[in-house]
Amino acid sequence: MTSPRTVSPRSTTGARGAPSAIGVLALILGAFALVAGACGSDDATASSGDTQSTDAQASLDGADSEGSVDSADGEAEGTSEGVEMIDVATGEKVDLQEALTPDGKPLLAWFWAPFCPTCRGEAPELDSYISENSDRVDLVGVGTRNDIEYAEDFLSDTGVSNFALLWEPTGQSWVDNAVAAQPYMILIDANGEEVQRWPGGASAVQIDNALETL
Repeated sequence: MTSPRTVSPRSTTGARGAPSAIGVLALILGAFALVAGACGSDDATASSGDTQSTDAQASLDGADSEGSVDSADGEAEGTSEGVEMIDVATGEKVDLQEALTPDGKPLLAWFWAPFCPTCRGEAPELDSYISENSDRVDLVGVGTRNDIEYAEDFLSDTGVSNFALLWEPTGQSWVDNAVAAQPYMILIDANGEEVQRWPGGASAVQIDNALETL
């Protein structure tokens, strides 16, 4: 993006020291540049200023993703032990470690956030994919940020019905799995070993290619 044009003091300040119209416009454009570009830059993000979202962001900012995001060997980075999730569809509490333990076949862990427009676009596609490939792989959604009402709206808007959308308010589910942004996909094989990570999510072709190597 082209940097804003530098404006001289004569252009930005009026005769009595008050900012001119050009100066005010430059300040406004600069403020927009600081907040634009994130996946969650829609209205839902702006209205999620509760303490849960603040705590989640602080936890996510503290995640040590160096050397782990591109790792494709060994067991999944985080244990997720003791992290309690909510099944958005049923309201039931779910232990994340148990949810991320494969049941005889590979497992896809999809990390999402209620406010994320990209996640809203991916969710129906993943729902369709897993309905056609449930004999090959399982899928679970691991969500955080915003609040449970936003998560429920996400479920209602996307119509997901073929895999569980789990959610929790603290961000610990992401920290434990070295995930700092959404969407994000991790493939775990039938033995519980992490084999692939896709920051930004994965297409059906990418998932199929990875499954063929197992």
